[in-house]
Amino acid sequence: MAAQGPVIVQNGTGIEVKGRRRFATSNVFEAMLNDLSGRLTRSLDQSKSVVISDLDMSQNKLTTDQWESLFMTLGVAGVRVVRFRLFGCPTLNDEVMQKIADYFRTNLTPETAPAEMHLSDCAITAEGFEHLMSAIEETELYPLINPQQPGAKGWPLYLRLENNYISEDAIRQRIDSGLIQTFTKQSKAQKSEPGGAKVNLVVMRENSSCPQKQGPPPAPENAPPPKHVHDKFAEDQQRLTQQQQQPQQFGWQANWMARGITPQAAAMALPAMLGYGSMVRPGMNVGGCQANAMRPQMMGAHRPQMIMPRPQMMGMQSPQMAMQRPTAAQGIRPTTTATQQAQQFNGNWGQNGSAAGKGAAAAARSRGSVGTVGNAGSAADRSRTPAARKPAAGGIPKPWEEHFSEEYKIPYFWNSETGESLWEKP
Repeated sequence: MAAQGPVIVQNGTGIEVKGRRRFATSNVFEAMLNDLSGRLTRSLDQSKSVVISDLDMSQNKLTTDQWESLFMTLGVAGVRVVRFRLFGCPTLNDEVMQKIADYFRTNLTPETAPAEMHLSDCAITAEGFEHLMSAIEETELYPLINPQQPGAKGWPLYLRLENNYISEDAIRQRIDSGLIQTFTKQSKAQKSEPGGAKVNLVVMRENSSCPQKQGPPPAPENAPPPKHVHDKFAEDQQRLTQQQQQPQQFGWQANWMARGITPQAAAMALPAMLGYGSMVRPGMNVGGCQANAMRPQMMGAHRPQMIMPRPQMMGMQSPQMAMQRPTAAQGIRPTTTATQQAQQFNGNWGQNGSAAGKGAAAAARSRGSVGTVGNAGSAADRSRTPAARKPAAGGIPKPWEEHFSEEYKIPYFWNSETGESLWEKP
C-alpha cells in the first residue's frame, strides 16, 4: 500500500520520509530530494542536529543515479537515519549496494550509524552482500554502545535480507566468522559485546539462514509487482494520528469506552455503584451525561415515586431523597439495550472498578437499590462527607435497619418499607 499525505513530515522524534510507492516519475523524486536537502541545510545553518527517524523508500524503481543522489545528500548533511526501509526495490542491486557500502565507510560515525536496514525483496546477490558486510567489518560503527556506559553490550545492526539472490554459502560464512548473529522474530534480537557480532540478521527458523531466491535477479521491468506488506510501525503511527484527532476522553469515560461500554449505559450503572440508587432521574447529570435518554422503560407499571422524608433537625445532613423500589410483582423489566449494557458493566465493575465503587455497589445490593442522594443527586451533595463516628448504641425501631457504608466507613440506617436512608439513628 502506498503511503498517504505529505512525503516528508516532522514528528516528535525527527523527520519522517514516507516515500513508499510514490516515486513513479523522476519529478516526484527530485521534489522530495530538494525538500529534504532544504530542511537539512536550514538545520545545519542553525547549528541544529537532525534525525530522520524513518526513511521509507521501499517498493520504488529508482535509478542508480537517484540512489546515489539520496545517499550523497544524507552523507553531506551528516544526518542520522535511524531506520532505512528500502525493501521491495527491484533496482536496488549490487551496484547500489556498493554506493551504500561507500556511505558506511565514508560518512557514518557511531553517532550517525543506522539502527535498522530493511533490504528484503530486492535484487542483491552475493557480490552486493559482500560489499555491505566488508564495510561493516572494516569500520567500528557496531555494536551501537551507549556512550554513558562504555564497555557495556551494544546493539548490532538490525538487518533484513530475505528473498534476495544471495547464496546460502556467502551468508553462512559470515555467520560462522562471528560477524553476523541470527535471530527469529520469536526469539528477539540480542545485544553483543564490544568486538562481537556487528549484525543481527533476521531468519525464519533457529540455526538457519534467511531464505533466498534462486537464479539471477530479473530486469526491473520484469520484476513481480510489489506485494502487500503488514507494516506494524505504519499502523501504529496511523492509530496514534487517529487518536490525536479524536476528542480526548478522560477518567471514567476513557475507562468505560476502552471496555466497549457506551457512556449512556455507564451513566445508568453509575448511581447504583456510587450509592445513588438503581435508577437515574430525568435531567440528572451523571458523570457528564444527561439521563433524559437513559431511563429504563417500564412495562405495566409506574416509575418509582420520589419520597421526601420529614424535615430533619438542625445539624443533620441535608434532606435525603430516595427511590421507592418497585416490587417484583409489578413485572417491571428494563427493556433498553443501554440498560442491558449497564447490567453487564455492573458485573464487570467488581473486577475492574475502584475500591470505592466496589464498596458502594455492595452497600447498594445489601439495602436494595437505594443510596444517598441529596438535592436531586448532584455531585456537590455527595461531597458533604459525614464525619466519622461510632455505631449507634441501643436498638432501632422497625422497619429501620442498620448498615455500614464501605465508602465513608460509618454506619447508616435504611427503612426497608419506604426506602429512606439516614445517617443519624431514627
